[in-house]
Amino acid sequence: MTTTEEYRNLLRRSLIVTGSCVLAVVICYFWVDRGVAFFVYNHHINSIEIFRWLTYPPPEVQNWSALVLTVLIVRRAWGPFLRWQKVLLVACVLFFPTYIVDRDLGATATSPPPAELVKAIYEPRETDYTRSGRGHESGGGRMNV
Repeated sequence: MTTTEEYRNLLRRSLIVTGSCVLAVVICYFWVDRGVAFFVYNHHINSIEIFRWLTYPPPEVQNWSALVLTVLIVRRAWGPFLRWQKVLLVACVLFFPTYIVDRDLGATATSPPPAELVKAIYEPRETDYTRSGRGHESGGGRMNV
């Protein structure tokens, strides 16, 4: 029998882990994702074709991933996976959520192109403050968030 103390411990540990994950996502968004997006934009890395292919794989790869996943599951019946088979399994499994998000949400699920991202964040907007002549024309050096 489980006691209420065990459930409290489970709830407390679950809340700590969930809070830690949320904190990690926020940290990665502000200190990693944005920095990488600006680096890619500034150095024109997004124009390299192989990186575009890795970001947006062709539909054939998504279609074949289901077959490869099935073959891997059948292969597992004869023994444990080798290292490269584990990697292939993870890659095939990760295609499904990507495909579903892309299909269901369309362009809203993909991040905006870096040029639009930079423009939306750092380009000054005309406000009442700047129109009245009290502020700098550059927007006062503030970021538009």
